[in-house]
Amino acid sequence: MKFAQLGKRLIVMLLLAASQALAASQWDESASALALKIVAVFGAGQARLEIRNQSSLSSQDVAAIRKLLETDLKQHGIVTGANDSADEVRVTLSENLSQRVWVAEIQLGNETKVVMTLAGPLKTAAGLSRASLLLQASPLLTVARMSPTEE
Repeated sequence: MKFAQLGKRLIVMLLLAASQALAASQWDESASALALKIVAVFGAGQARLEIRNQSSLSSQDVAAIRKLLETDLKQHGIVTGANDSADEVRVTLSENLSQRVWVAEIQLGNETKVVMTLAGPLKTAAGLSRASLLLQASPLLTVARMSPTEE
């Protein structure tokens, strides 16, 4: 009986680990692209990293993206997590009607610069329904004008 419970727990742990690895690999290319753009503006040094999720991404995806960004930034000389640093990188994970859009605001002293990258197409039903509503837009009122001779 105890062996069966241990086996079930092990399976659950393996499934969780596999889903986290899949989420990380799904965002790897986009995180690397954004990190390179940040490094091009920031250079090397210490910065606070703030991640804001304004999209439909799950908290697990956001955690995986944060980890990928921290790793990529560190590989290029930006150490994150320094709370006493005046420099800050604020990443907003958002989306438009068809794409995921990641925006990084880079605060260097008194100067702010912005870089962004597309992180793949939306695959949610909400994104598709919003697009279809936009495509079905039509005028609410049509006004007919009379020519001067008809008046």
